[in-house]
Amino acid sequence: SAPRGAVVILAVSPDVRGQGLGCKLLAAAEERLAAAHQCGEVQVLLCEGVRHSSSWLSKRGYTEVARSGSAANDMSNQLMLKTLELGFISRSLMRSMLAREASLAVELAALEAQEAIACGQERRRE
Repeated sequence: SAPRGAVVILAVSPDVRGQGLGCKLLAAAEERLAAAHQCGEVQVLLCEGVRHSSSWLSKRGYTEVARSGSAANDMSNQLMLKTLELGFISRSLMRSMLAREASLAVELAALEAQEAIACGQERRRE
């Protein structure tokens, strides 16, 4: 089974809520966990008093898998979990590999340019 990643803290300032920043942050975290760490699942622990976050995460594919404390007075912790689709993980890995390949190509071009400069300087000395 694929490893499980965790989003520890995800917060957006109240004055900019509703602009899609939370969705972008969560998507970036999922992408990073899938690409860099090959995680097949992502978990989020919601601490007491954040019931609105539970419904927000549910809309994004997360389901509650555990709860501790008293739900009656909203003083409970919830563990939310999302299984990432294999295609999502594969696309994330591919983007990561392509980015690394592009980075290596840039590094190689820089080394080749340095070598060409060094060879040109050596020829001038001869």
